[in-house]
Amino acid sequence: MNLELLILLFVFLGNKLTIADKPNMNDLEDTICPKEKPFLCVPYGSCCSDIEYCHAGKCEPCFAKNISECDLLTYCKDESLHDESKMKKGVCAKACEVRLAASKLSECDEGDNWKTIFIIVMPALVAGVTICIIIFLIMRCKKRKQRRMPPKNNPENISTEEPLMASDIPVQPDLARALSQEEENNRDDENNRDEEENDDQPPDGNGIELREFDG
Repeated sequence: MNLELLILLFVFLGNKLTIADKPNMNDLEDTICPKEKPFLCVPYGSCCSDIEYCHAGKCEPCFAKNISECDLLTYCKDESLHDESKMKKGVCAKACEVRLAASKLSECDEGDNWKTIFIIVMPALVAGVTICIIIFLIMRCKKRKQRRMPPKNNPENISTEEPLMASDIPVQPDLARALSQEEENNRDDENNRDEEENDDQPPDGNGIELREFDG
């Protein structure tokens, strides 16, 4: 019995405290928000700025505190300015329009353009340099092969001059003396053979010797 009384007492006191915490709507009607925070957040009467939205009686920021304008632009585009379910509240869609100034937007657009150019140009530049290096290496390999290969017999390059005689070939002095000595020996041998042949031939009829016979 005592336990039930205690439970009822706690419930009664809790209701009293809840009723005391709830603001009086009549008091909210007299609340005036400043220009920098013109939006009234009920039921507690908090005043929200143009980059905040009201959630559970409190002002919550639409964006992170240190977000840059370019990141904010990306965030607003991704979350969509007109999709209230993604932008939490319609006031955050309005906050995108307030925060994004024209001058800052142009700077972000220029940055995006440079990023796009970098993304397109760099791969093309790398591909071009790679192709040039490959062509250079191929040409260099061909030149090396041509140097190592013997020259081909080209009919146009065949000389039409008469062949050189043995006497026209330059020789060393020792070899020249040996050759001249050999030629002299050959001439002597030929002369000797001629003399021997002449000795072996019989005398002509006109040259027959007449011998006297004794009667």
